[in-house]
Amino acid sequence: MMMNLNITGLPRLSRPCLNELIRSSLYSFGIIKEVVIYLENRFFTGSGYVYLERPPNQDRVYSPLVHKIPCEGYGHVFGTWAKMGPHCRYCKAMGHVLADCPTRPIESRTCHACQAVGHLQATCPRINNPHPNNNTSNKRIRKQPRRESQSTPARTQTLPPVLPALPKRKKKSAPRTPPANQFDILGKSAAEIEAELAQLSTHDPYR
Repeated sequence: MMMNLNITGLPRLSRPCLNELIRSSLYSFGIIKEVVIYLENRFFTGSGYVYLERPPNQDRVYSPLVHKIPCEGYGHVFGTWAKMGPHCRYCKAMGHVLADCPTRPIESRTCHACQAVGHLQATCPRINNPHPNNNTSNKRIRKQPRRESQSTPARTQTLPPVLPALPKRKKKSAPRTPPANQFDILGKSAAEIEAELAQLSTHDPYR
């Protein structure tokens, strides 16, 4: 019977050393016909597959295939094949699944806040209620801006009162004085006017 055995977890070795390690590790499970190593963009991915022949009518008895395959000097590699049956992703043993694993912890949930097992951070009692005797919730109190007390009067800026514009005062002109060669004829008689005219005619300012 020919079967394709997929292998993961291969160590990083040269191609000849890796080929020899695979053949020596799988020798007890059947006759190895071909070894293929996967490369991705020419880089080793740590996985491959083996064409394995397990003839039923032979004097040699082969070991039953297991999920966790020991590699001498390099720990373990993991094999999967078609119709392999139930296997555990936790302990890597055959015959049961993860939910029925006897070595798996009953409660595997771990809180990232307190590192305790049994709950997650969303339901952590230390976060939701850090003070057990206090019934108040653990909500963060927002800082309120400081308000001035009632005893302290608020500072207000006082502006000077606006006064109405005063009316412009007209400047009083000084009384005009007549020049020396002029005379006022108001309130004078004709005789007085003739006398002043005669006086002006006899007065010569350039003498």
